[in-house]
Amino acid sequence: TPPYYYEALLTPNADATYGYDVELAFPSCPSGASRPECKLSHIGGLIQDDYNPDFATWYLLNHFDENSTSLVALTIDRDDIFDGVDLSYAGSYRDGNIAGRQNHWSRYDAQDMFRTWIDDTNGWTRSTHELRLQSSGEGPLEWTIGAFHDDSRGDENPNVQWQYHASDNRSRAISDYLWGYWWGYEDPTQLGIDMYGNGNVHYNGSQLRWDDTETAYFGEVSYTMDLQDGKTLELTGGIRFYDIENDYYYVDSGLWNNDTTDIKDGEDGNRIKLSANYRPSENFAVFSVYSEGYRPGGNNGSAPPVSCRNDPAVGNYSDRYTSDQTENTEIGFKGLAFDRKVQFSGAIYQIDWSGVQAKVYMDTCGFSYTANAATAKSKGFEIETTTMLADDLKLIVNYSRTNSEMTSDVPSIGASDGDDMTMVPNYNYYIAIDKAINFRGKDGNLRLDVNGYGKFKTHFNVKDQDIADGYEVVSLQASLQVSENTRLNVVVNNLLDDRIVSYKFARSRNIGSYWNIYHTYYAPDRTVAVRMDYTF
Repeated sequence: TPPYYYEALLTPNADATYGYDVELAFPSCPSGASRPECKLSHIGGLIQDDYNPDFATWYLLNHFDENSTSLVALTIDRDDIFDGVDLSYAGSYRDGNIAGRQNHWSRYDAQDMFRTWIDDTNGWTRSTHELRLQSSGEGPLEWTIGAFHDDSRGDENPNVQWQYHASDNRSRAISDYLWGYWWGYEDPTQLGIDMYGNGNVHYNGSQLRWDDTETAYFGEVSYTMDLQDGKTLELTGGIRFYDIENDYYYVDSGLWNNDTTDIKDGEDGNRIKLSANYRPSENFAVFSVYSEGYRPGGNNGSAPPVSCRNDPAVGNYSDRYTSDQTENTEIGFKGLAFDRKVQFSGAIYQIDWSGVQAKVYMDTCGFSYTANAATAKSKGFEIETTTMLADDLKLIVNYSRTNSEMTSDVPSIGASDGDDMTMVPNYNYYIAIDKAINFRGKDGNLRLDVNGYGKFKTHFNVKDQDIADGYEVVSLQASLQVSENTRLNVVVNNLLDDRIVSYKFARSRNIGSYWNIYHTYYAPDRTVAVRMDYTF
């Protein structure tokens, strides 16, 4: 329930620019009232009857998205292209277009007193290529070398974003008072006429360049030593060299911002992997792995609008954020037991994370950006087992537990040393019963499984509205080989049709804000999918 709402009090005045004098009032909302109920006297006729509040959000106008992507993919596998050398290639090309309307700005920018919205249009292409050469012999030495390239490009587009406001004189009078007088900008209608020749437009975003590329070269070598009596030791070392380039040029104009973002930047580096695998017997092995990883950096897009310039969290803003880095250490085991009827594996691990890419929300203006704002550590364990209960029946049980926490204070995101990381369930499990069947002479299988997840939070500076409770999902799968070349699969997800909250967060940390919104995302209800695979 918002504590109050904005109300525009209009008095007709023929001498006023748009025919009205405007004042603002801030009536209190009744306790327990929803946002539309709070403003019922003003917008009651616009609220749909018989709506389900669990799935409804009230806005002054409709939102829409129209996205399309075309994809072409190619894979090539060639054995013995040279003596003892195999080749593999995987490539893809995507062409996408997006269009839509953002309706929530009537709330964030206009406090639901008049309609304002942003229309989005853009297009992009992305191509990826990966080439690998690897040894195909059966000797003690194995190796892989390869290269990877990823190129994403945006169209040159003067119409990425246009923000509009309603054209009636009541709306123009309120927007002039709210944005021009109350917030200290200017009359958006007159600005639109002067800048764009359209009094209903007050902001434009124009994209001149967008080209993000990542190129990497990698190699890995493994050597297996025979220690006699069936014992072996495999040692592996690998390295990946990467180069990331970001080229971006974007122009903001209008009421909120008049700025140019011009980025020609990038970074390069390398990450390594070392591992050892010791097999004291045919049915048991222990291993250890040290590896380094990264998540590519990128652009924050256009510069923060003027309304964000004094936000307490704006200090960590930069046009580009860098790749974050991980150092991963894992020790584990795997093996077979009870006449090979039980297959098991387990590991303990620790991940040290530096330069963590964190989403920073600026509460005073409602915008976010990504910053390298933190260090963190994750540690935990995982166990996986598959047990043959009978020749045609197996039980699968997997469990993992994770403790992920910050190791530094980051005031801009409300995080402190020792806080739990966001978006990380503290446990996860999977249990499945898989039964081989024969139906009218056709082989197949049935599987009943349950996935379970622990609770997690979506924000630092956490509120109750940011915590998603743990949940379980039960599913059923059936598969049948209907002919030599054809297999039929049926999957029923969320078999029990449970109402599952998969994600929750409050947009603002300020619970007293009128425009704060609490988001709740539900997992899909029961769904049935049918798939047929044909091999030819």
